[in-house]
Amino acid sequence: MPVLRRLGGDDVKVIVRSGFEEMKASPWEKEDAIGEDIRFLNYLVPKEFKHDNGCLYGMTFEKVKAEYDARGRRKLVPTGEPDPFFECDDVLVAVGQENAFRGSSATFGLTFNEWNMPVVDETTFQSTEPRVFFGGDSAFGPKNIIWRSPTGTRRDLHPSVLPGR
Repeated sequence: MPVLRRLGGDDVKVIVRSGFEEMKASPWEKEDAIGEDIRFLNYLVPKEFKHDNGCLYGMTFEKVKAEYDARGRRKLVPTGEPDPFFECDDVLVAVGQENAFRGSSATFGLTFNEWNMPVVDETTFQSTEPRVFFGGDSAFGPKNIIWRSPTGTRRDLHPSVLPGR
């Protein structure tokens, strides 16, 4: 998020379908964004890209709120408020993803490290269960690099968030 500001964005917003606490971003990503005056706008669902002859000029969103059923499952429902519109030149769509290994260790006898990643052989990708192999990011996580923020804070970042990638 902050890299957008560093690349020249003068009005950077993070518009989230959920609330700030629920969004799939690392705490340090949120802290860095706040530290660089990036605003978070919560409970807004993308509705329409606005363009003129193929040139993007804004987006419309639907304002929603979280409601929970008797089982505690969340559902986002429209508030009925007017649809917010935001002028923009660029839109970066981010999808929060994470490994879903719930129940795997108990079910399959897998061992996970302190970052909740499976313990695998670095050559064969075999897990602690001889019949289970992992590949890609699910084996070792994204290939990160080290970056220091302007304040000197060390961060491990995925190469895709750096300029020129």
